[in-house]
Amino acid sequence: MNPRNLRIVFSSGFASLRCLRIDELRRKLWYNYSMLQAKFRIVSANREGVVPTLMTVLNASMAIDAPLTHNCGGRGRCGTCAFMIVEGAKSLGPKTPVEKRICEGTDLRLGCQARIIGDLIIDLPPKRSVGADDENPSAGVNA
Repeated sequence: MNPRNLRIVFSSGFASLRCLRIDELRRKLWYNYSMLQAKFRIVSANREGVVPTLMTVLNASMAIDAPLTHNCGGRGRCGTCAFMIVEGAKSLGPKTPVEKRICEGTDLRLGCQARIIGDLIIDLPPKRSVGADDENPSAGVNA
């Protein structure tokens, strides 16, 4: 390993050599979280299953054979994959800038952007006026 990537940390009189770079640490954390499993349930579809953590809600819904609608292909542009959290609000990662822009002023999250980090129960919005309809994929959540 390149000496520039090493850090020496002094604690209690002993010098310990730290060989992990930041990118290696991120990879290890990502791997550890991706090995965990979470219970995932969609109330309106009456489907549930166990999915890997750090998976998007959209991909998790496909994994349990209850895919959310996604007119833009899961790129965070249309808002059709919006969902409501029934239980486990802290089981999702923080809102992405795309979610903040599209879902501003609502409690909805986007399935293509939200990543699962724990057990989660979701439901679809009661009205499909929230989000784009199939004929007009350019309409957003606030339409």
